Amino acid sequence: WLALERGAVSFFSSEPRDGEGGGSEDPLVDVVRRDSHAASRFITAVMIISGVGSLIVCAACLLYLHFFWTSCGRCNRPVRWWLLVLTVLQALQIPVRVVFLAKLRTAQRPSAPTGALETAVARFMASRAWRWSKNVSLFTYVWYILGIVWVVNAGRCPSCPGIYGIVIFVIAQAVLRATVALMCFRQQFPPLRPPESPAKVEAATADEISALPLECFESSQHHHNNNDNNDNNNNLSCAVCLSDYVDGEVLRRLPCQHIFHRRCADEWLRRSKRCPLCVQSITLRSKARKLPLEL
Repeated sequence: WLALERGAVSFFSSEPRDGEGGGSEDPLVDVVRRDSHAASRFITAVMIISGVGSLIVCAACLLYLHFFWTSCGRCNRPVRWWLLVLTVLQALQIPVRVVFLAKLRTAQRPSAPTGALETAVARFMASRAWRWSKNVSLFTYVWYILGIVWVVNAGRCPSCPGIYGIVIFVIAQAVLRATVALMCFRQQFPPLRPPESPAKVEAATADEISALPLECFESSQHHHNNNDNNDNNNNLSCAVCLSDYVDGEVLRRLPCQHIFHRRCADEWLRRSKRCPLCVQSITLRSKARKLPLEL
């Protein structure tokens, strides 16, 4: 008996082997490491739903096969064997889920040390029971597909009433369980919010644009100003359309003292009230310029 107990313990729990293929760690361990409380609720819900679902399927299939095993042998598809194998597969999964749930409950006790949940999950994921359970689950998925093919292509079987109905029920509950599991995961681990979009660029109003002064370009005057102030070199060409100014053209001067073609400036300011060169707001700069006068 003692040897049997030790064998069961080693079957359901094993030390994680570090360093063997770095990426071999089960993804569920990463989920627990990300948020242990949310992962605990998610795993507990999935284990309970899966366990109860397996019990219902096993009970329904066994009862049906008990009453109709012989009569279902005359169907053109061996659906009764499909149900029997599926019942065995479901029954094999129940002990693994019960033990896993018990280990989670133990790790969640208030007296449990810090990190007990992650350790318990990691040890269970490294056990032979979990690897065996995953192989059984993979075969079960293939078995479901085979059942779907048989149901779609099979004809009627009067000698076995309700056989295809129970097959459809078994497949439907599997889909329902998977859907509920995905919903639980999404509820506990909502998708990350997308990065916040940049602040919306505020456009200038028609009144703000019309309040900006206009002037006619005179090359002689601007050459004189450029000699006095090297910061005004941009005043010989429009930074929006990149064309040189011509004598007599109407220019729009912004509060930052940068000038542009009137048409270029107005089109730009209808999209953004910031200067194309220094990116200063025409509103803020206007208020700043008015402040000394008010004092």
